[in-house]
Amino acid sequence: GHTQCGAVSGSCGGAELGNLTQLLDKIHPAVEAVKKQKDGAALNCKDGDTVNEIAKVNVMNVIKSIQEQSPIVAEQIKNGEVKIVGAMHDLRTGKVTFIE
Repeated sequence: GHTQCGAVSGSCGGAELGNLTQLLDKIHPAVEAVKKQKDGAALNCKDGDTVNEIAKVNVMNVIKSIQEQSPIVAEQIKNGEVKIVGAMHDLRTGKVTFIE
């Protein structure tokens, strides 16, 4: 994932952008998870910290999805043959931070 993600902001704000709407829909579970963490409070989709938190949760959701949708990859992870590592790229600094 990366900071200042326009797709995350769009999904958070409920944007519908033609063919991109399907992509935004895939991010929406991360929006809902962050909203739940904040006790259901409305999210400020223009707030950088909120957008970055949603992006981070989305990275973790994608990792989980890969494992659930690919039995082969799941087996390789179980056997220690491969590892999926999530990370966030800070567009301002260029720094990549790995997610535990």
